[in-house]
Amino acid sequence: MKKHYILFYFLLFFLKGVSQDGYITFDNPTNLFRIKIDTSNPGNIWQIGKPDKQFFKKAHSLPNDIITDSINPYPVNNNSIFYLGINLPYPNPGWYQETDFSFFYKMDSDTINDYGKIEFSLDTGQTFYNLLRTYSFHVTDSTGNIIANYGNGDTIVFSGKTNGWYQFYSTLILLPSPDTIIFRFTFHSDSNQNDHDGWMIDDIGWFTWWEGIQENFYDFKIFPNPAKDILQIDSKRKIKEVSVITELGQTLLKNSITNMPVILNIRSIDNGLYIMKIVYEGDEMMMKKFLIQK
Repeated sequence: MKKHYILFYFLLFFLKGVSQDGYITFDNPTNLFRIKIDTSNPGNIWQIGKPDKQFFKKAHSLPNDIITDSINPYPVNNNSIFYLGINLPYPNPGWYQETDFSFFYKMDSDTINDYGKIEFSLDTGQTFYNLLRTYSFHVTDSTGNIIANYGNGDTIVFSGKTNGWYQFYSTLILLPSPDTIIFRFTFHSDSNQNDHDGWMIDDIGWFTWWEGIQENFYDFKIFPNPAKDILQIDSKRKIKEVSVITELGQTLLKNSITNMPVILNIRSIDNGLYIMKIVYEGDEMMMKKFLIQK
């Protein structure tokens, strides 16, 4: 119950600011009000400041970042949390929203049971979902090579030791468009002391764009709806690509299209409400909800 009160007061604060896109460097006060370190936990080690540790010597953009203690190694049996709140200016049940979210980080932890986790909430903190299990993402190393992504099934990415600064990037696809997104960053350590530096994050950025979709609902037809095993899509226009997406934005199926009508095998997808995303030649995109019921 105490955690819900903290989130409530946090919401009252960050909802004062509206942002379609933003950036947090931890050196400039702009948007820092969107960061809330969970002080209800007396053992919380997240700090905003200048790093001075064995491995964490400098921030990505000088001088400050957010770090699991700016001086000392992280302790054992620790769970430290901070939140990032983004208030979106155009919530609309008939609009599709895409939010691109990224940050730079360094990691120095035991690879067995010490790790970082990112979750998100679309209902002002009542429910949180693991970002790495829900949305597409990728991590690039300091030379730009992709070293982890959603397609490889990675669920614990923020662990071990990075070689320089890595960048995390994720795209959240939401229908309908919510009014807030809260990200929860958690660092966890086990009972083994290893004198590592932990997790250091800097230059958090986001960009959100919207597209009205109600007027596009009837540019293509899906049947049967509800569907069971096979689904057909008819359109008078040439389709380049189709995707089946969950309401939380996870892509379950994505096919390039060469022939019409489009026939999709959906036997492996569970019952539920989904979004059909259509990309036409010329890259115009349209969406429609449909139901799978077996």
